[in-house]
Amino acid sequence: MNLDRLRSSPALRRLETVFWVGLLAVALVLTGCDSNGNGGDDMPTNPTIAEIAANQDNLSTLASALQSAGLADDLSNEDQTFTVFAPVNSAFENIDANELTGNADLLSEVLEYHVVPGQAIEASDIQDGQTIETLEGDTLRFSKNNGTVQVNGATVTSANVQASNGVIHGMGSIF
Repeated sequence: MNLDRLRSSPALRRLETVFWVGLLAVALVLTGCDSNGNGGDDMPTNPTIAEIAANQDNLSTLASALQSAGLADDLSNEDQTFTVFAPVNSAFENIDANELTGNADLLSEVLEYHVVPGQAIEASDIQDGQTIETLEGDTLRFSKNNGTVQVNGATVTSANVQASNGVIHGMGSIF
């Protein structure tokens, strides 16, 4: 049989169509949603601050600390709004974790110092020299230079992570 004639046959064209449709179906299944309908990750559709921390690898130490201090439930409350200056895992490397986790009052104090209640403050809203009171009762001081935001001298490494109950700013250090 002539190869050109075979390529133009209706049966071969149908076979090619079936092949490509089948390949597309396999691709959709492999990249499709999991049983929760959320694309394979464990993140809820509209996560709270606590849920984001619990589902982000770079915030796992913070998520554990929030659980230990009893603050995870507070940061899951969708009836309240917060801004969290969230230390990433590497921020905890330069502190004595045993001292911090072994003292519940100190742990709560440190974590509450990173939370601003009642506001969802975006990086673009922050003004150079601005101060704001934290959940712990102390004051944070902001500086802003060429779009880079610092909180008490610590640089915001990832800004404006949106949550259903506020906003998270990743921090490379604990202040």
